Amino acid sequence: MKKFQGDFIFDGFQFLPAGKVLLCDDAGTVLDIVSAEDAGDDVQVLKGTICPGWINAHCHTELSHLEGKIPTKKGLVNFVQEVMQQRTLTEDRQISIKKGIEALQKNGIVAVGDICNTTDSIEAKKDSDIYFHNFMEVTGFVPDTALQRLEAAKKILHLFASELNPKYNSSSLAAHATYSVSDRLFSMINVATAGAITSLHNQETEEENKFFENKEGDFLQLYESLGINIDFFEPSFQTSIQSVLGMYNAKQKLLLVHDTFTSEKDLMYIKKYAAQFLDSVHFVLCPKANLYIEDTLPNVDLWRAQGMNICVGTDSLASNDSLDILSEIATLQKANPAVTVSELLQWGTLNGATALGISDRFGSFEPGKTPGINLIEGLNTAAISDDATTIKLL
Repeated sequence: MKKFQGDFIFDGFQFLPAGKVLLCDDAGTVLDIVSAEDAGDDVQVLKGTICPGWINAHCHTELSHLEGKIPTKKGLVNFVQEVMQQRTLTEDRQISIKKGIEALQKNGIVAVGDICNTTDSIEAKKDSDIYFHNFMEVTGFVPDTALQRLEAAKKILHLFASELNPKYNSSSLAAHATYSVSDRLFSMINVATAGAITSLHNQETEEENKFFENKEGDFLQLYESLGINIDFFEPSFQTSIQSVLGMYNAKQKLLLVHDTFTSEKDLMYIKKYAAQFLDSVHFVLCPKANLYIEDTLPNVDLWRAQGMNICVGTDSLASNDSLDILSEIATLQKANPAVTVSELLQWGTLNGATALGISDRFGSFEPGKTPGINLIEGLNTAAISDDATTIKLL
């Protein structure tokens, strides 16, 4: 048996009273949390906060080879163009993916929602004990290519399912973004993801809303640069998420990622729609990527006021200088001092596990779970210091 006592224990829900000890077996299965006087001998007394392993609800390990290669603060359209031009670079891709996954593990991340467009990450995931939910991303804004694009993604999905250990991996299809999937393809994805977990990049830039509302803005330049004729597209005169959310009606668990320009009206629309047609909606915030690309952050108070399910991701090394959930929640706290440390920790642990459908194993210290155990130095019940770090204990 292993016994851990910190200055504080955060159990996935709340900070526990002082003097508590976490008990687990050698494999990391939680047995109990008891008072220090009832814990017996051999307690490891540590300086810092003990909390469950981090859950990274949105990542792109495939893009790890683009670390430091894309200019910052140039806007999403420029970022997308850079990724499309550079993502096929073959130099050190497999090595970079492996290093990215190793960085995730070093930073105390135990589960990841990982966006996949190819099979490039399969080999590295075979050697990792991180749990991955692999989202096979589907794109295709031209309606005539819908079936072809869907079938290509299904082939990749089959390879992930057949080659990776189901103990550490699960997979499903996911539309890329509001602006990159045709109505026809959305309809096909809706059928293919019925009752499943799926993901969608949402309102990462104001240009998305401009495009759907009035068929104007930077996305016109993007389609032109790609040689895509969008004469068929008619504006909906609604925001991007209000334009496409109706494509999902099969009780999916939907992860909406980034949400940087999602308004209060959008949130109310999403909340009302989800209650009728979806299993649940989770909002995945990736603040450091938002600053890297658009130099702005979502208004977190809107989500809190509406009681939304919030979790945290890192996005990719193409849009971030690290894959570190602690760094993400510290960024959120600086911008939103009203958000409590307890809330932030729950977003980075239990909420992420719930979003990925793995809260029976991860996210909280409850008997029978194997959530991973981290020690956070430089963190207390009131604040996260600038030099806070994660030490992975189990």
